[in-house]
Amino acid sequence: MRKLFIIGASNLGREFESWLDLIPPEKRDWKLEGYLHTDSELSPLEGFPTDYKIIGNWENYKFSQNDYGIIAVANVDWRKSIYQFLKGRLTFFTYIAPNSTIAKFVEIGEGSFICPFCILATNVRIGANVFVNCGTQIGHDTRVDEHSSIMADVVIGGNCKIGTKVFIGSNSTIIPKMILENESSIGAGSVVIRRVKSKTSVFGNPAMILK
Repeated sequence: MRKLFIIGASNLGREFESWLDLIPPEKRDWKLEGYLHTDSELSPLEGFPTDYKIIGNWENYKFSQNDYGIIAVANVDWRKSIYQFLKGRLTFFTYIAPNSTIAKFVEIGEGSFICPFCILATNVRIGANVFVNCGTQIGHDTRVDEHSSIMADVVIGGNCKIGTKVFIGSNSTIIPKMILENESSIGAGSVVIRRVKSKTSVFGNPAMILK
């Protein structure tokens, strides 16, 4: 069995622990070893129920190429930084919740995490190291580039282009054929009806640029 490490022991990491349990034991080629986190005086697991412990620091842990790692961090800057730091030192684990619906001709890149109850329509392309939270729907022919984070219950219409390191807050709606350029950020509950330029943050219904 290969060793699997959750990289990041914050709230999202504890959610990942539960979602990994949804995979039946007979379908696993891995065993969850525990969490890797940065050194700190107070463990982020302190006071919360968990079946695992922090067993080391991801920055200096001695991995083998056979080890799996999965990045449990929603912040897009940290997602990219950790991914680039660890690339070549381990194998990034790609997770698709068994109760999500994945249509035909969908591509999902390495290290991406598709949470429970998501729907990915036909010909969706998800890049490497993308996080898609629970209940999100992604329409046909949409592309999401690497290191992006899409939070819970987001609806993305068909034929959208989501760039690199894009953050989309919970309960947002992206109408069909929209383009969200690299490193843009969409506030929770927003409705995006026009193109969002690179490194721009928008919020509201309709979504407007935050000054």
